[in-house]
Formats: sequence, structure tokens, C-alpha cells
Amino acid sequence: MRSFLVIMLPLTQFLTAAITPTDLRCEYLENPQAIGTTQPRFSWRLASTDPGARNVVQKAWEIEVIEGSSDRPGRKLWSSGKVESSASHQIEYAGEALASRDRATWRVRVWDGTGDESSWSAPATFAVGLLEPTDWKAHWI
Repeated sequence: MRSFLVIMLPLTQFLTAAITPTDLRCEYLENPQAIGTTQPRFSWRLASTDPGARNVVQKAWEIEVIEGSSDRPGRKLWSSGKVESSASHQIEYAGEALASRDRATWRVRVWDGTGDESSWSAPATFAVGLLEPTDWKAHWI
């Protein structure tokens, strides 16, 4: 049994994608605290997990957006499902309607050219700013 594990353990590295999504951005910003739209756009860069890999490409992606923060997650607002696309810039949110002051956490995973799936990215956050004039409430000091 032990020799079986010694042989199989190194092979598990080949079951995951050679790329991972990093540098997650929402509306061109990292973890923005006041975006000015209810339909944010998401972007990420790809990093190779194999220094010797060449011509590694993204063939598909999946985004999940949840209400709240990663340490206090709420309900799922949107799951894109697996989307066959090499796009990684300005992917438009298509989930539940967002409103002023909403906070959300999102993550992405990708599939490489051989169909191997990456692990989920580290979570990123965003917050919707005050979008309507009636959202602004202040009193003279």
C-alpha cells in the first residue's frame, strides 16, 4: 500500500490545470469599495503553476459571486457555470440585481487547453457605492 502511494502521489499534480487565476479585479480595481454600477465587470490574470510549461492557454472559466465577505458568506448571487471562452477581461456580472451599499465576494476558476480544471482563486471583494441621489443622506453640522 505504501509503495502505491509513493507512485500515485506525484501523479496527482497532473490532474489539475497548469494555470491558476490571480490578480482578480472588479471594474479595473482590486477589491474596490465603491463601484458605480450594478453590473460590475470582472478580470483576472493567469499564472502558470508549472515553470516549464509553454503555450498554456485558458479554454473556459467559471465565476461565483456570494453576498457578504469570505469570512461571513451569505447566499449565492451568481454562478456563471462553466463558460467555454478564453476571455479573462471585463466579464460582465449576470446575477441577482445589486443595489447601493451591497457587498459581495467573488472567485474564479479556469480550465486549460487540455481540459484540466484549476482550483478556485483566492476570494476578492467589491462593494457597490451610493448610486441614487436619495442614497445620500447627510445633515448640516
